[in-house]
Parts: sequence; C-alpha cells; structure tokens
Amino acid sequence: MQTLFYINLVSSILKGDSRRVEEVLRTEPPDFDDFYRFVWSNHIAGTVYSILSSSELRTLFPEGLIERLKTSYLEQWVKNERLLKETEALSELFGRASEEVIFLKGAFLAERYYGNIDRRAISDIDLLIKKDRLERSDRILKGSGYIRKSRTFPSEAAASLFTHHFEYGKNGIDLDLHWNLSSHFTFKIDYWRLWRDSRQFEFRSKSYRVLSDEYELVFQMLSIFKDIELGTIKLKSFADAYMILRLAYGRMRWAAFFEQRRSEGIFKITLNILDLFLTLFNSREEFPEVSAYIDDNADCIGLIKLEEKLSLIKHAGFTLGNKRWALGLYSANPLNSLLWWLISLPFKLQVYRQSGPGIFRGRRD
Repeated sequence: MQTLFYINLVSSILKGDSRRVEEVLRTEPPDFDDFYRFVWSNHIAGTVYSILSSSELRTLFPEGLIERLKTSYLEQWVKNERLLKETEALSELFGRASEEVIFLKGAFLAERYYGNIDRRAISDIDLLIKKDRLERSDRILKGSGYIRKSRTFPSEAAASLFTHHFEYGKNGIDLDLHWNLSSHFTFKIDYWRLWRDSRQFEFRSKSYRVLSDEYELVFQMLSIFKDIELGTIKLKSFADAYMILRLAYGRMRWAAFFEQRRSEGIFKITLNILDLFLTLFNSREEFPEVSAYIDDNADCIGLIKLEEKLSLIKHAGFTLGNKRWALGLYSANPLNSLLWWLISLPFKLQVYRQSGPGIFRGRRD
C-alpha cells in the first residue's frame, strides 16, 4: 500500500494541511529518495516544491529532498515560460486570422487554479477549435512552421471521426489541436454551450479564451478516465482535479452539473472519476455536496473497495482490467463500445503518435 501512503502525503501537502502531513509522516516515516522518485514520475515534483518552499511544511522534510525538488521546479519554470511565450504567439497568430480558439490546460490552468504558472508542470500546448475550422486551423499552424506529426489515412475526415486532436511540433514544442474534448460514439458533449460559456482570462495584460469552471472539470474528468483506461495516468491529473474543484466548488450547482453530464452521455464516467478522486484524496468531507450525490447514485459506481480503486492507477501500460472497467462506464452496451474501440484503433495508432501510450504511439519524428 506504499502508493496509497504517498498519495495521502501528496494530497495533504496540496491541501496545506500541516497536521495531516505530520500525522502521515509519524505513522510511517518514508524513504525520501523513493518519495522523490514517486512525485517526479507523477509529474508533480515541481508542484510539491512550490508549496513546501513557501510554507511551514518545509521544516517537516529533509533539506536534501527539498533541493532535489527545487531542481525539478526550476526545470519546470524554464519550460513553462518557454511554452507561455509560444502560447502568446499562437494567440496573436489565430487572432490575426480571425479564428476562434480556446486554450486548454497549460499555463492558464496553472494560473487560475494553482495561483501561478510555475506551480504546475506543462508538457505541451493544447488548443480547441470548432471542428468545421479544422482545415483552416491546420493551414495556419503549418504556415507558422508547425509540422503535423499525426497521420490521417485514408483521410482527415475519417480520422477525425475516431480521434479528438492532431499532434504538431515546432522547435521542440509539442502542440495538440483539438476539435473535441474526447471521442466516443456515445458522447454528446454540448459544444455550443461549451463555447458560449467559455470566458476571457486576463494574463500579463493580454486576454485569452479559456473553458468555464464547469468544462475545465469535465475535461479533467474525461482526461483522467482515458488515461486510466490506457494505463497512462499520473497523479498530476488528480492534483489538477483537486485544484479545480477546490476553487470552483462553491460556484457550481451540482444537481444541474450532473444532469448536464447525463444529457451528454458521460454521467457514469464523471460520477466514477469523482468518486475515485475523492476516495484517493480523502476529500469527501471537503466536498460534501458532490459526495452526497455520489452516495445517492451508488448503484452507478463500478468499483467499491479501496484496493480495487487503487489498482486502476497502479498499472503502467495497457491492461485488460482497466479496459474492462472503462467499457462498463460508457453509456452503451460494453460489447458495442469494444467494437467501436477496435474499429477506431487503426486511426488512433496513426493520429496519437506522441501523446498516447505504447499501443497508440508510433516512432517519434
């Protein structure tokens, strides 16, 4: 249960709960070298440092660990600033072309929910465009020097039916151009509403369009779900979910939130991912309205035991257990979902050449 112990420690750090951190450390003093490897491999070493370095929690950890975390943080800060500079250039590029774009995750998620862009590791740039503007957006990116790494055999139209983004690269920067948040034949996400409710986010004297709190959380739940299904989940995604939920919780009408997910065909997915998150982060008391809704719909929860839930995030790589769990959460017969996945697989193998797991990733160009 070492993984659960480390999750308890990390979640307590994210919450700034010094009493709980002391309690966890006193219960089972960790191997701090192993703990560093855990947070580094889960892409949250820089985040942990940014919290520890500015709080009384720092005194609870050895200086050697703090210095190693600091190195990760500084690398994170340098990369984030580089990606932010390119994000600014992309905003101007699409603005000059009069093309609407929403910036997903990245620096603005960090600034909005973590309080600073240096507090969250960023690996690439994600843009959301309207699907009917895909060809135009592709030309804009290629015209600015980006190379599309996704292949689209036999056609872009066919590939776009089974995937939700194309991958691009330029000068060591990776970019994903999304037209959907996620793809499945049962998903009916209300993109008209998503675009209507998107907001302008002011940052460093410039304005960028971002998702509403509601759809930031939806996107995060779908991302976690797909990463678990494919065996690529990192604790960073749960940290994002916590930061979003902590800030947005009081702004949301939760009964309406879940009914909207039901109409979009992602009710069971959202419910189960929130249940998993609240369990692993020991946060049911912090978000009582969400917890109560989960309890009222307990018959929709796929896994009950803590050991079963924990097993979903302990595997590295594709497993039949995770795939079987995921198939049971789509709003369709699992056999139909499996058939759709098999049909879509050749397209995904070509399109997700860098961002996916082994079965979805081709050779890096």
